Amino acid sequence: MMTNFRVAVLAAAAAALPALAPPTGQAQGTVTVAMTAGDLPITTGSADQGFEGMRFVAFNLYDALVSWDLSKFDKAADVRPGLATAWDIDPANHKRWILKLRQGVKWHDGCDFTADDVVWNFDRYTNNKSPAFDTFQFALTRGYITNFESIEKIDSHTVAINTKTVDSQFFYNLSLVVMISRCRAEALKFDWKEYVTQPSGTGPFRFVRSVPRERMEMVPNKDYWDRGRIAKFDRLVLQPMPEPATRTAALLSGQVNFIEAPAPDTIPRLKSSGMN
Repeated sequence: MMTNFRVAVLAAAAAALPALAPPTGQAQGTVTVAMTAGDLPITTGSADQGFEGMRFVAFNLYDALVSWDLSKFDKAADVRPGLATAWDIDPANHKRWILKLRQGVKWHDGCDFTADDVVWNFDRYTNNKSPAFDTFQFALTRGYITNFESIEKIDSHTVAINTKTVDSQFFYNLSLVVMISRCRAEALKFDWKEYVTQPSGTGPFRFVRSVPRERMEMVPNKDYWDRGRIAKFDRLVLQPMPEPATRTAALLSGQVNFIEAPAPDTIPRLKSSGMN
């Protein structure tokens, strides 16, 4: 999907960023993405700016308990283990899900990932009495956790989630509820304006810096638990460019390496320039 390190992708589902790595032997460097977003997505958990914010920011900085398998282009993606390695319905209570959590995972800030972090994250998403409750994050995630009733810690790497009604597909919703670092949030005294500039997750990229309305920079997380998703380039730069003509011009001029939804009438020119 690459020619001269420039890419035009026409299908949104193709944006699995580690797949943008240069071929073996090709010079590594920076991948600059022109997003269709009107602004930089929020970095405090679930992202705004539509689902593009989730794909480029939330799913790069953070992990959910359940992930999506984006390794194939010839079939529809399905879920796979994320921060949870397995999940089962309690045979004695079909509204109770038991999730085994991945061990040995660290947050970008160096703290260990445990069941306490998962319980805390669901509490901050749903409990308006929690000191960590974030109204904006509640608004962004409420559509995915409407069937959530409660969560309990079983041991250091096992949790149980209770749903309001029996729901065999509940784990699909869990793929859209990302986990952020309790350790970092507590250190910042739950100041979400500060957290925006110092986010900490377990994801395949680490936050470096952002310039409001201009760019966000990340670098690969070399210690990421899923070795296959560690990017082979050195830096990821995200730039909001909501206008198709602007994105297309940026790609053609070499200002960016990757765009989505180019201006339709420029596709022949993009192809003739060697874009894929």
